[in-house]
Amino acid sequence: MRLSRLLSAFVVPVAALLAARLALAHLGALPASLSGLRLYAPHIAIGIGLAVSLGFGRSRTLFALVALALAYAALRAYPRSALAHAAAVALPLGFGLLAWGRESALHSAQGLRRAAGLFVAVVAIASLCTAFPAPIEALLTKRYVASLPARPLGELALAATIAGLASAFVAWLHRREAAALALAAGMIAFALGASAGGNADASRVYVATAALVLAIAVLQDIFHMAFRDPLTGLLSRRALDEHLASLGRRYAVAMVDVDHFKRVNDAHGHDTGDQVLKRVARALARVPGARAYRYGGEEFTLLFPGRDADDVIGRLEALREAIASQPFQLRSVARKSTGRRQRNRANASAGALKVTVSIGAAQSEGAAAPDAVIAMADEALYRAKHRGRNKVCR
Repeated sequence: MRLSRLLSAFVVPVAALLAARLALAHLGALPASLSGLRLYAPHIAIGIGLAVSLGFGRSRTLFALVALALAYAALRAYPRSALAHAAAVALPLGFGLLAWGRESALHSAQGLRRAAGLFVAVVAIASLCTAFPAPIEALLTKRYVASLPARPLGELALAATIAGLASAFVAWLHRREAAALALAAGMIAFALGASAGGNADASRVYVATAALVLAIAVLQDIFHMAFRDPLTGLLSRRALDEHLASLGRRYAVAMVDVDHFKRVNDAHGHDTGDQVLKRVARALARVPGARAYRYGGEEFTLLFPGRDADDVIGRLEALREAIASQPFQLRSVARKSTGRRQRNRANASAGALKVTVSIGAAQSEGAAAPDAVIAMADEALYRAKHRGRNKVCR
């Protein structure tokens, strides 16, 4: 399941790049009535991306699109010039840096810093390329590795693209944000457009593709925020409601509650409580045949499509035992101000916290509404609590 989720993140950028390549092969078949689309595709795509970014207040994507528009303008207005080559170097490096940034509102301090950084970079590049066009063009187009074939993009631009791609990919591994992969796809698309030389259609198609991928990434991240819990990474209660409404007549539901969670927060702090919730969420995500959701607070839901309660009791018992058998190691509150050796001794002396869960299971009863099934699972959960906790009931 984890592998499929990882691979699914690449579907949009890879499909967009393949679609761009396919579109180039069939541009000749485009009817005359759509010739305007052929000419203004980058403008339309960038405009859509800017509108989406402004609408959702995503400054990182907005400034990436502004940089893309400026770089494209340099390619089209001054082809094979110092400015065009500088844009091919600067854009992937800038995208690589943006991949590590957090999304913020346009009027926030972060948004203003991004605007100032973009302004300074554009003025500096334009000024240098205007004052010293010949030396800069010679520097950016020089062949540094004789064994590499000569390309319109230039070796420094190729190296900058590889560096930007590596930065964006590592940022995606760290945060799993769609925007990081979209920035990587944008670098590849822009590099393909820049290396197309005098092929104006290729430049237009690839730049339009880069803009659309960035716009789609905004929608993907908004969807992720709406349907995933930011603390645990599990699907949210809103996603649970959507899935319950689309299920058939046969399914099982389990409500899972962390025992004595308020005591954990009161005795050890909310940071420890958050770590406990994350650990329980990881265990829930590994239950075979189940979809895991954070229902709210310390309560979670497991949904088993096409199953009865009898079918899943064994899995729920295995889940309960797995959580109870692995004590949660407490960390010392003074760990930030001490050295590694002292922290290790402090952590060892801090002790371990036993974490357990109570689970209530129910199944759909013919025409029973999803809310009624959830209510039955809740009643079973309360029975588990009353019987001493760390139990599974139905």
